[in-house]
Amino acid sequence: MKRIFLATASLAAVAMLAAPAMAGPRGGGPGEPGMMRDRMVAMMDADGDGEVSEAEIKAHKAAMFTVIDTNGDGQLSQDELSAHHEAKRAQMKASFEDRRGDRADRMFERFDTNEDGSITRAEVTAVQAAQKAEREAKRAEHEAEWAEKGAEMQAERFAKMDKDGNGTISQEEFESAPMGPGKRGKFGRKGMMGGMDGMPPPPPEDE
Repeated sequence: MKRIFLATASLAAVAMLAAPAMAGPRGGGPGEPGMMRDRMVAMMDADGDGEVSEAEIKAHKAAMFTVIDTNGDGQLSQDELSAHHEAKRAQMKASFEDRRGDRADRMFERFDTNEDGSITRAEVTAVQAAQKAEREAKRAEHEAEWAEKGAEMQAERFAKMDKDGNGTISQEEFESAPMGPGKRGKFGRKGMMGGMDGMPPPPPEDE
């Protein structure tokens, strides 16, 4: 039976955790390297300083070896590694099922507004209507902010072009004004009046 020693058995688990990389950027979405690094750091960081030292990696590997070496002979067989792998897979599957169940529970609670343990069509309709009203209110708020910002930018742009401050723009003032962001005689990407004729980007569409 094939025997696999500590250094080989632990390599896959700690490959991404070379000590010099411990102080690097963290974060990332689910399943991304950054999140996996964070989990490994939390698992190995015995002193809680936010970094993993060589000593902490060695200690984790030693503990990991002991868990996998079920017959305690100081070596890891292929069967022991396979059994450990299958156990981890089962653990991850159970964790996933728990999270999925939690999401289902939260969704049920959101729609079961009278908390009677069942969901009626009327409850679903009411919740959806409330969600739609909330989205529309947020969009209206964004549009109001957009319009206000646009008016401010237009007024600022007009004031810059109206050099003599008489409330109108003469042909000379118009022709001497930059046609792009700070450039004279050329159209910039933002257009003659700057940013969609001085307007900020429109609010995002509803998802």
